[in-house]
Amino acid sequence: MKRTSPPNQNTGQQPRFSRFNSNASNNMNSSSGDWTSRKRSAIDESDTNASYNQRSSRRSNTFSHVSNSNRSNNNADTNLSRVSQSMWDNFNSNVQSFECFSRKLQLKDAIHEMLKEIIPHIGVYIVGSSANGFGMNHSDVDICLMMTENEIDQKFEAIQILKIFSRALKRAAFIRRIEVIHAKVPIIKFQDSHNNLECDINLNNHIGIRNTHLLKSYSEQDWRVRPLVLQVKRWAKYHNINDASQSTVSSYSLALMTIFYLQTIVKPAVLPVLQDLYPDKFDKDIPVNELRLNEKLPSYTSENTMSLGELFLGFLDYYSKFNFQMNVISVRKGEIYPRSSLPREDFTARYSQWKFILIEEPFDLSNTARSVHDEYVFEKIRDVFSRSKRRLEETRNLHSLYKERFYDDEKFHEYDYDR
Repeated sequence: MKRTSPPNQNTGQQPRFSRFNSNASNNMNSSSGDWTSRKRSAIDESDTNASYNQRSSRRSNTFSHVSNSNRSNNNADTNLSRVSQSMWDNFNSNVQSFECFSRKLQLKDAIHEMLKEIIPHIGVYIVGSSANGFGMNHSDVDICLMMTENEIDQKFEAIQILKIFSRALKRAAFIRRIEVIHAKVPIIKFQDSHNNLECDINLNNHIGIRNTHLLKSYSEQDWRVRPLVLQVKRWAKYHNINDASQSTVSSYSLALMTIFYLQTIVKPAVLPVLQDLYPDKFDKDIPVNELRLNEKLPSYTSENTMSLGELFLGFLDYYSKFNFQMNVISVRKGEIYPRSSLPREDFTARYSQWKFILIEEPFDLSNTARSVHDEYVFEKIRDVFSRSKRRLEETRNLHSLYKERFYDDEKFHEYDYDR
């Protein structure tokens, strides 16, 4: 792949490449079935395929010259231009391709075809990183099945329904190693051998559809958002702090932390507060089937000219000093609010979800970082932020963050950060 350079930071211009790479998210949330469609607007996939080829042919020419701002007389900016270039290269190499997205669409459509024989009006949505603009080529695909706007008992009813769906899916020759996982949100887990995809299916998780819609909209507001979030995820994964099953931070929480930082901490702001600007579009009470999931919002014009490298170093610096235990991060409000403002029973209970890192879910207002419930692990996470900030500040070299793992507990699996 031909190496390109990040766009000129001082122009404020939205690079064409960000549209090229967001083509997948334009389609990903298109739903299937009578219940979810109801003649709502959706992007024609044939049009998207055609425009993809045109955007692809322009890709290598869009950023063929290093921006003058990266060669400015400002020493900090000059040093961090290498970091910016490395972040941009990593983004281009790892961001979810159109081909990868197409395979996920094929799987979604195949699942709909099989399950509509059981429930004709069922809705099928791709959710999570595959659909919110922050996916990578090796990302698994998460799918939500919507049967009704009413709540379904996840502990009992959802498991029984998923078992019925699992038996139907087993008939397909390409579905391997299928099982129903009993959890707080139960899932069907399987491998698509035809498309080489790992897939998790949940039932009636409308919050997942709403937050996918919100994050997708944020990913399209400024060209720096997606490369920065992918860099944060890559860094956190390498240092073993990006795995909720191991009591560390989920990718969703990392994305919210990044968005909050861009909304509130950097000056001028890189991102607006979308739930304030467009309350009618992100109202949690809007039925899922009435959400305009493919509608593009106007891009936010930020006066901030910080480079990718400056933003990443600032992110590490801010959270290395942040008082996680006393402040709640809110993307919904674009502000932090004190832990003391939470309902008293929420944070005094022995098994409270509000423990060490407090990040408000923008729709159901729960804590997205409740997985961090172990004090030892929490202190290690803080240490990773501090050591990473110092290392990058000293070396001005992104690769220096991948010489050693700052949290290398033996219970964590090895991760190839060059994937």
